Amino acid sequence: MPAGVGAILFMLSACMKIYLQHHYIMYAGQEEAVVTALSVRDFYNYVIASRSDGMKDLQLFAEDRSVLENSVSGLQELDLQFVGETEYDEAKMLALYNPQSPIAFTDDLTIFPEKPPADVTGLALHVPAGPAFGDGRHPTTQMLAAYLMKMDCTDKRCLDLGCGTGVLGLIAHKRGALTVDFTDVDDDSVSFTKDVCALNDYPQAKVWNSNLLEACSETYDVLIANIYADLLLDVLSDPNLHTVLPQGTALLSGISYKRIDDVLNAAEKAGLHVQEQQEQAWWHSLVLVR
Repeated sequence: MPAGVGAILFMLSACMKIYLQHHYIMYAGQEEAVVTALSVRDFYNYVIASRSDGMKDLQLFAEDRSVLENSVSGLQELDLQFVGETEYDEAKMLALYNPQSPIAFTDDLTIFPEKPPADVTGLALHVPAGPAFGDGRHPTTQMLAAYLMKMDCTDKRCLDLGCGTGVLGLIAHKRGALTVDFTDVDDDSVSFTKDVCALNDYPQAKVWNSNLLEACSETYDVLIANIYADLLLDVLSDPNLHTVLPQGTALLSGISYKRIDDVLNAAEKAGLHVQEQQEQAWWHSLVLVR
């Protein structure tokens, strides 16, 4: 890293702040009343966002608790549902947008763009910044990674379909899977995953190009697929799915809230039943079994 860049990063880190956030749920149509109540108090550090259930999310941010509490006092007559208070470290928030920053999923899992330090605790993966999707900064990856960290992968045969960087399959490998195979339709992802597997002590991994299940003929206990909903629908309707996963677990992610019902219906037709469903931002993930 050039000396000038290092100095800039040091100065930025020294200026990072801690923010308090209050989270509310409100009915659609209340936006004007909320904006008015906050404007009267000269408070503008807030975000209003749509939810998949038709309601609205309201998030207020402030460095000073008294400022936040003063703004909240103007909302008391609006019958908003208080979700909770969260403390945000600005440095951690910005790290999500820095491809050179480690990503800590949990206390037990961290992904490092550079070689992990020798004294790191928990599971550490070395995934350099690159062109392939799935470095851990996206909610769809994070949800499946969290499930894999609590799943018993011992002696399981796993397929990481649409592997991107291969990070999800590598978590399964580190968690005791007997074998993990990787496929992607993109040649760059196939090449990148091979390199990442070698960096993480799994050079013998089988990685090949496949258009979804087209070139998959083995039988697996676990199918991992973090791809878009339309592609998941193709997988769930593919007759080859019964060969690839005659029984076992399918971990699916990349499903926007607008498509979750379509994927659930397709899963039911494929003989897969929901064991767990998660939602983060407007993305859904599913754990399916048969």
